[in-house]
Amino acid sequence: MRSSRHAPGVMFFAILLCCPLSAADKNSTEYYNEGLEYAKSGRLELAEQSFKKTIEVNRYYCLGHYGLGRVYMYRPDTMDRAIVHLKKAVELDSDYAPAWFYLGLAQLVTGKYVDSIHSFGSAFEKDNRFVESLYNIGTVYELLGDDYKAFYYYRKYLYQKKILDSSSF
Repeated sequence: MRSSRHAPGVMFFAILLCCPLSAADKNSTEYYNEGLEYAKSGRLELAEQSFKKTIEVNRYYCLGHYGLGRVYMYRPDTMDRAIVHLKKAVELDSDYAPAWFYLGLAQLVTGKYVDSIHSFGSAFEKDNRFVESLYNIGTVYELLGDDYKAFYYYRKYLYQKKILDSSSF
């Protein structure tokens, strides 16, 4: 009985040829870009499907969860799902300011005021172009009845906006 050194490699190659691969026809970035185009054109159901495929292909892709969360924000009955996916987006990329900002909006709309303060603060901390976060924090404090903090954040918003506007070309 003679053994061959190449038998395991030949067998592996034969298995690859015989078995269909279950790989997606597109990668997660391609699905995300497709969903983005659908969303931009207002075709939110198709965008939702593409973002879901993005996550099926790669559940660790921050933008897939971000896109799906944004789509869910357009329907009041899916706002809780928006929060779930936006939280997942910031969990996967804690520096992604847009996800923090929209998470803050979803939390504000659903009455999760303290959480929204944190999310808006994180958005501004990560990217000071999200100056509207400061205004939204002021709004939350006003809703909570804290006029002093509301006034503080409204003033901070105006100051930061002035700085941002003066540095623009």
